[in-house]
Amino acid sequence: MERIGQCHCGLLRVITDGEPTRVYVCHCKSCQRRTGTAFHYGATFLKERVRLDGERRIFERGAHTGYRIRFHFCPNCGSTVYWEGDRNPRVCGVGLARLKWERFPRRAILFSRSRCTTGSTCLLTWDTTNKTGLDNLRSLSDRSRSDFSHCRASKPQEVGLRLTTKPLCEENRMPYRLHYFPESGNSYKLALMLTLCGEQWEPVWTDFGGGATRTPEWRATINEMGEIPVLEEDDVRLTQTAPILLRLAERSGRFLGADEDERFQILRWLFWDNHKLTGYMARYRYQRTFTSSPDPQVLGFFRNCLDDFLGIVEQHLQGRAFVVGDRPTVADLSMVGYLFFPKEETGYDFMESHPAIRAWLDRVAALPGWKHPYELLPGKRLRRYRKA
Repeated sequence: MERIGQCHCGLLRVITDGEPTRVYVCHCKSCQRRTGTAFHYGATFLKERVRLDGERRIFERGAHTGYRIRFHFCPNCGSTVYWEGDRNPRVCGVGLARLKWERFPRRAILFSRSRCTTGSTCLLTWDTTNKTGLDNLRSLSDRSRSDFSHCRASKPQEVGLRLTTKPLCEENRMPYRLHYFPESGNSYKLALMLTLCGEQWEPVWTDFGGGATRTPEWRATINEMGEIPVLEEDDVRLTQTAPILLRLAERSGRFLGADEDERFQILRWLFWDNHKLTGYMARYRYQRTFTSSPDPQVLGFFRNCLDDFLGIVEQHLQGRAFVVGDRPTVADLSMVGYLFFPKEETGYDFMESHPAIRAWLDRVAALPGWKHPYELLPGKRLRRYRKA
């Protein structure tokens, strides 16, 4: 279904095709300043379903996530009709009042409050899928005078409201839950990817050392493969790190290949990393550092294999900044997963043994939002039997 909206003077039009991915109401301070009203009504669409017609100018500002967000407005009347940002380049926003919004699908509309005793912006989900939903939405201004100021009070839950803490004009996805343990390089890959993409996620520490992932309960309720990490998204549990990285990259529009050849190269290095570099480094580091009596012959076999694999990466990185192309991709974020852990654990001092790898790790660590594994993955750690 095509909908057409326009600015106040009619010189700038926005045309949308199909249904929005989300409809919301927000009254964060940024939206109040931009609209001059208490509330901003908006809808998000996939960018390929929206086009603009007419002259426009762009105002850009920083979002609360650290990414940039751009507002397209009419140079004649100043009305904003469209906005898009770096956090999720695949979607854009349109002012709901610019369109014939009464014909929108009846779905959840989100309402934002900023009078919270914690000083943050509290967002409340109001379900408008029932017949009286829109009437309920219109009466929220009266209902908001109730005592909803305490985030953990019972009243919001009693009326079916959801609480979170970020402006809805910048919210694109529900938070994730990551089951992990701190020493897991595969857990670090997902935590780093989520963080660099500006996603909100909840860490769920798992007692890997105590055998939690090997219990029948874990395999029946969390991951039938008996492995970690597990990423929960809207109550769906996702497993296997490489396809999850690709899924997150597709959704965020970040860390992907620029063309078909680069996408093929990303897959090639992902498969190689999972089988060779990550596969052997994870086993070697665990046996070497976190077991009391490792078999010297087993360690020697793993070490010889790792020397070969790291040599391949060292040679590949000669004269190039990243694994594929001239910018970081999910191939980089996968291959660094176990290499940022301390040299006392890995047994490698890359500054001495593999300078190209060390320089590559430094470039990845310079990405905005990067954090060390033990900073992203808190909680009780495994006992270290080897100190150096």
